[in-house]
Amino acid sequence: MNRPNVLLIMTDQQNINTLRCYGNRVIETPAIDSLAERGVQFENTYVAIPLCMPNRASIWTSMYPHSNGIMFNDDGRDVTLPPSLVTIGDVAKGSGYRCGYIGKWHVGNEKTPQHGFTDAWWTHLRGSYEQELEERASFSFASADAGSKLEERLRQRGQVPFEQAHDTTVTDRTVTFMRAHRSDPFFAVCSMRAPHDPYTGPFNNYYDPADVLLPPSLAETFKSKPVLQQKGVPRDWFRELAGERDGEFDEYRLRQSIARYWGMVRLIDLNVGRLLQALDELQIRRNTIVVFMSDHGDMMGAHRLMSKGNFMYEEAVKVPFILSWPGVIPESVKVSELASTIDVVPTLLELMALPQPSSMQGRSLRQSWDYGFSKRDAVFMEMFESYGLFNPVFSVRTERWKYNWYLADMDELYDLETDPYELENLALDKRHGDTLLGLRSRIRNWLTETGDIRLSDLAMTTKSFQADF
Repeated sequence: MNRPNVLLIMTDQQNINTLRCYGNRVIETPAIDSLAERGVQFENTYVAIPLCMPNRASIWTSMYPHSNGIMFNDDGRDVTLPPSLVTIGDVAKGSGYRCGYIGKWHVGNEKTPQHGFTDAWWTHLRGSYEQELEERASFSFASADAGSKLEERLRQRGQVPFEQAHDTTVTDRTVTFMRAHRSDPFFAVCSMRAPHDPYTGPFNNYYDPADVLLPPSLAETFKSKPVLQQKGVPRDWFRELAGERDGEFDEYRLRQSIARYWGMVRLIDLNVGRLLQALDELQIRRNTIVVFMSDHGDMMGAHRLMSKGNFMYEEAVKVPFILSWPGVIPESVKVSELASTIDVVPTLLELMALPQPSSMQGRSLRQSWDYGFSKRDAVFMEMFESYGLFNPVFSVRTERWKYNWYLADMDELYDLETDPYELENLALDKRHGDTLLGLRSRIRNWLTETGDIRLSDLAMTTKSFQADF
């Protein structure tokens, strides 16, 4: 058999509840659903960290953030993925693959082809794509409200039609790359920008706000919850977008925000359909592994929060993950076992019959569909800082429990069997003290096994932030 091609489609900040194949019975996602029908759908895949830059670095290196050193976003900092870290791009390129990266990279040195992705490289970060459209006179933007240049660029996204949208252009260029290398084994990353905030795009009015689903955890009161969940950008954005005041909010305004977010998912799905159509037209579908996933989730109103932050709620840390390879990977299979995004690369390497570098900490998931069992009985996550608030938290999620160990705030313990929406924090309930301590011990052991981070090192990072505990 010829070496398989790989097409890895990554979205940005996509809530798992935005896909029909994951249970949303209102939204329309036919292309992504068809991919799930022709492959394996993982129902419990968790990020290593719910933040763009460090989780992307974690995915490509199959290492936890505290192990590879990429622990923060680049907001005002020079954070890059050093050449010394081995990625799947490096492995594939060294094994004779043509490797192209098209779309959002967001692991530093945006304009420099790197880590094996040297056969095609086209990246844009934040508002630079709209800037390029304007500079090339490809699109004429209407005047924006007052604000910073970056804020203006972000708002401009809602003016660009589907044909010229960032993710459509990324899809166009990915198809061009696949067509050019149809006779070679290729590894192509199609990294879309949607549905990341500012929640605006060409399909803002596609869904009727009255039809969208509201998250059950809107009943959140923040009683016995970490203090910082009530502070900072995620909470402020909910107050603004939902018009919350004195504990009450405008339900219709929240539905409008969710409807726009769903509209961005339509942008994604249409382009996924175009990618799959291209594989069929090039007659390489049966020799191409297709991956669909997101780098992390978005709260989208759950727990009265937006975006992501220093918390480990399911909406932020659980992501869609679908694998398809007709004739090799079984079709219409749903895997409920726990998986981590650090397992994506080891799984692909096994399917590609390439060795896994010793630096990688993930595990291949192939046994979960071939033999019906998983090597994981727990997944581990971490978070250090978001939107300028420093509040380290380590988390373990087992089949039943989730324990969030905050180093500078109140711990959280949830029984996901009886409380799937994480509303009742049991961390202070003495009846569950043994469970909490057992899970904390598991986190300690995990940190020891994966290159522990000293608390003194964590303390040093606080110098960059205005922490308020």
